[in-house]
Amino acid sequence: MEQTLKHIWNTLFSRLGYTVAQTKKSGDRGADLILSKNSIKYVVQVKFSTSNNIGFDAVKEAHTGNDYYNASKAAVITNNNFTKQVIESAKKLNVVLVNGNKLNQLANAITQILEFALNTRAIPQIAK
Repeated sequence: MEQTLKHIWNTLFSRLGYTVAQTKKSGDRGADLILSKNSIKYVVQVKFSTSNNIGFDAVKEAHTGNDYYNASKAAVITNNNFTKQVIESAKKLNVVLVNGNKLNQLANAITQILEFALNTRAIPQIAK
């Protein structure tokens, strides 16, 4: 499932105009996706969990990836939530956290846009 999420994010970021490189499955040096846009590089660590909150290792990996790939910003994206310790650590390490609640908000916003477009027969434009 984590590979599917990586593919979805790869596609979404590409559509948003980012150049996206997906790292290999193992030995990724803390980044699953490396994004570039307007000469700014970002690293993204994608974590999937059906039961446990995401722990500190994800933030540590993203922070390491940020240094290794010489990126400007690091993020961890998950379908689940983060522990309080992770949230505090991420703030100190300047790692952006995107949890399942934020993903649901994003999905709802996209759904509303598409429903509006269908009801008004307007076609939303997405960058390719």
